[in-house]
Amino acid sequence: LTPEYEKAAQAIAADDAIDAKLAKVDATVEKDLATKYGVKGFPTLKFFSGGDVDAPSDYSGGRTESTIVQWLRTRSMPP
Repeated sequence: LTPEYEKAAQAIAADDAIDAKLAKVDATVEKDLATKYGVKGFPTLKFFSGGDVDAPSDYSGGRTESTIVQWLRTRSMPP
């Protein structure tokens, strides 16, 4: 997933219509975060919305740049 994730991060950063950012956390190092957010397998993608750090959505989409970007584009649209 790493190459696709990196391409998706670049695409999202370049697209002003997407109000989202991708961040990477190494759960093998940041074990407290992994535990807090229920990360049990790798890779795991979480979506945090509106500053709510307590209830992220789980990503269950595809593992390609285009599916990650489309998933975030949909979620960053105004309600």
